[in-house]
Amino acid sequence: MKKIIYVPSYCLAKKYPPARLTDMSLQTAKKGLEMMKSGLGDVLVMSTAHEQNWKIEASIKSRMAKNCGVSVKIIPATTDSFDEAVKLRRMVTEIFGNDDVEMIAVCQKYHTNRVVKSLKPFFKNVKGVRVETKIERQLDPSMVKGFLCTATKLNFILWQVFFGLIGPLMMRRQIRKNKKR
Repeated sequence: MKKIIYVPSYCLAKKYPPARLTDMSLQTAKKGLEMMKSGLGDVLVMSTAHEQNWKIEASIKSRMAKNCGVSVKIIPATTDSFDEAVKLRRMVTEIFGNDDVEMIAVCQKYHTNRVVKSLKPFFKNVKGVRVETKIERQLDPSMVKGFLCTATKLNFILWQVFFGLIGPLMMRRQIRKNKKR
């Protein structure tokens, strides 16, 4: 069974120039690259967020991978967790001809449970790797999320708990809705 190392997007940092990844994006990308260099995966996939800045984020992540001698597949411009999962599944199916893979999601520690639960409807075998990071403001089109999610560590944790509970339910709802179309 092929192993996919998957690193979700945690956006660009709110405070820039120069453009840089948030610490969450930077540390999870480094961990994913380290795992690939150690031979723990067959393919590295990193996602990017939001139409306005995804090319900058993709460029930074691609450059990091190239500097490490690792090949990376980039998911462009994800809008939400459902969109990200759909694009990830489509990419994996294009690479391997099916979605029967071991998915290893490399996530910021408070995101891990939500990401794993959100990917389970799309992949049979999903595992999470928790990465300790700093929490900082991110460039996010949603002012509510951009502020509430990262204003304080407590807000950030509460946001993750809340979306950890409703995120998988929302994913299943979107899957059902798309099947009816």
